[in-house]
Amino acid sequence: MLKNFYQYLIFIFFIILIVITQFFLSQAKEIEIINKTVSGSSNNFLRAEIKDLDIKDLRSIEEYKFLNSLVCQKEIKSSIGLAEILDFEKIFFEKNKEEIAPIASLTKLMTAVIGKEYLDQNQEIVISSRAEAAYGNFGDFKTGEKYKISDLIDGMLVSSSNDAAMAVAEQLGINKFVSLMNKKAKEIEMEKTYFVDPAGLNLANRSTAADLEKLVHYILEKHPEIFKVTVFDKITIEELNSQQNKTIYNSNIFTQNEKFLGGKTGFLLDNDQGGIISLFQYKDYQILIIVLNGGYYERYEDTKKILNCLAD
Repeated sequence: MLKNFYQYLIFIFFIILIVITQFFLSQAKEIEIINKTVSGSSNNFLRAEIKDLDIKDLRSIEEYKFLNSLVCQKEIKSSIGLAEILDFEKIFFEKNKEEIAPIASLTKLMTAVIGKEYLDQNQEIVISSRAEAAYGNFGDFKTGEKYKISDLIDGMLVSSSNDAAMAVAEQLGINKFVSLMNKKAKEIEMEKTYFVDPAGLNLANRSTAADLEKLVHYILEKHPEIFKVTVFDKITIEELNSQQNKTIYNSNIFTQNEKFLGGKTGFLLDNDQGGIISLFQYKDYQILIIVLNGGYYERYEDTKKILNCLAD
């Protein structure tokens, strides 16, 4: 009886030993996979991130490997483009990214930055006749209406209102405001960027995809709310004199895309060309796509083409 008991114990011991051995062998195999992934990557940030991953999270590692090696070779009609996985600053598409081009209302991203950094967001301002006289009626702002600065900036970003852009800039004086825009561009090393007005109406407002990428990084770090408000197809802001809500509509067709995280459009009738900056969610990652010098619909189609590289 005692002999059978000892045999049973020995049997249990060997079973436990086998289970422990298999566990350590599987762990060693997973570590080897991680090491191969890390050593095969040329991206220092990626290597650091992989080392920090839970050892069981091999699916995330596979996604990293795919994205880190991704090179999009789609042909786009727009003459300039850039796409980046923001989480580890991997550029997976580029076309003439250093070429200088008019940026139209993409200018308003910098206008929003200066408005937020130099003006009291609760300040109430009145729309001047000069501001209303700016080209276009996006946002439908009228002379004499009163708004908070924060609401006017949101309305400018969503509707791309030139009136709102001018009204915001007038609070510091147009010349001083534009000077601050150019100063900020230099601070964040937008070396080929130059602004002459806060709305983007002038063809001389120029930049590159590479420079605009730097602006996007700066905004996401310092003022992420600038992009967050542009996700919506419409917003409401209060006109303070009447205490009535005004509905501001967004013309960006990507607001219908559930993966859209915000962006800005720009188009100039003078040269029938425009651009678009877009942020999208792809699984657990943020994707930036910049397209410049494209036709009105081409810039959207080109953005979709580049985004589809992630699914191909």
